[in-house]
Amino acid sequence: MEVRAEEDVYKLLDQKLIKQGYHLVGRHSSVKKCYWNHAALVEGRFCYKGKFYGIESHRCIQLSVTNHWCWNACLHCWRLRPQDVGIQWNETRMPFADDPRSIVEGAIREYRRIISGYKGRPGVDPKMYQEAMNPKHVAISLTGEATLYPMLGELIKEFHREGHNHVPCDQGGEA
Repeated sequence: MEVRAEEDVYKLLDQKLIKQGYHLVGRHSSVKKCYWNHAALVEGRFCYKGKFYGIESHRCIQLSVTNHWCWNACLHCWRLRPQDVGIQWNETRMPFADDPRSIVEGAIREYRRIISGYKGRPGVDPKMYQEAMNPKHVAISLTGEATLYPMLGELIKEFHREGHNHVPCDQGGEA
């Protein structure tokens, strides 16, 4: 596969993410429905974070702020890797970074768009659906390594200003 510029690489990768159900936010972030969002709304089942931390699965945004970058090469990772698509990019450096406010607004917008498909669905409690449309939690762990995002602290503060809790989930690498 011939790729002429780094921007072309990211466009190709974004197309793959969209096909996999990711909702893109800005130039490098995305939201995707968590298995437990669905299980909570449809079956009344919740993930371990509910039991241990009081996090309501139906109100949790699963977010990535680094769709294409990570310095780990974990064998168990589901993230798209260069060898998967036959193209190369620097996985350890973000060449650009969107501002935290736009990521927060975009993540909430895309999460609501995802959840809106449950409105009126048989078996979904209308009260739980309304709660889900007002998320309270954000897990910045969908794909990539969040600590590579240079404004991670500011992003978390922006989510806190919106009344969201941050669920820290990363690979434990160094920033």
